[in-house]
Amino acid sequence: MIDTLIKNEIPGGGWNYSRSRRANRPSNASPFMTAPAVMALMRARDQGFKFDTAVIDRGLDTLEAARLESGAFQYSTNPDRVTGEGFEAVQGACARMAACETALWLAGRADEDRVRSSVNAFLEHWEWLEKRRSQTGTHVAPYFIAPYYFFYAHTHAARALQALPEQERTALRDRILARLWQVRGEDGLWNDRVFPRSSAFGTAMTILAFRAPESPLPKKSAPKKQVKEQSPQRKADL
Repeated sequence: MIDTLIKNEIPGGGWNYSRSRRANRPSNASPFMTAPAVMALMRARDQGFKFDTAVIDRGLDTLEAARLESGAFQYSTNPDRVTGEGFEAVQGACARMAACETALWLAGRADEDRVRSSVNAFLEHWEWLEKRRSQTGTHVAPYFIAPYYFFYAHTHAARALQALPEQERTALRDRILARLWQVRGEDGLWNDRVFPRSSAFGTAMTILAFRAPESPLPKKSAPKKQVKEQSPQRKADL
């Protein structure tokens, strides 16, 4: 599995299952895929598996490059083309923000405030995820949220709580789990798509969210880069 991730790294760092059709132009990294891949490799490193860990740093670089002043993360890392709208609005990015900030926090590239803000953004804008749950299509305006981000978002928001002070976790965890109980199907499963088969994915991700406190994050590293200064607006929000 480690070899597969390394072999499928995009030139320049990060991962994306959607690849450019232009042979001379590699795809941009996808933050929502890169963050879990980075954390998986961090966990493998912690377990003593030997590989060139520079692959982790390159992936983290793409996450930092995709982070916007609002706290949102681009859908595809492309700092030269920032709009702050649609995919890049906080509403459009709220499903991936916690995963990205958790990965960066583990590497000393984010502080607790950023992680906390990402979880709060998920809870605040949850309604936009819910509007797309179990709907047809993929990236639909205005925020281009695909249905299959729904349970992904809950799992990574639940895991992100481990980066916060212990006294803050229970209240946030209760809010996340309440959302999950709210959308449980009559068959006892969780499904964010229109296909019966996809209930396997939704239910598995939900169980991971329920058991997040029992699933430790990778070990936190010492900072390698200075955390970006928060914008005045983010400071005011916090």
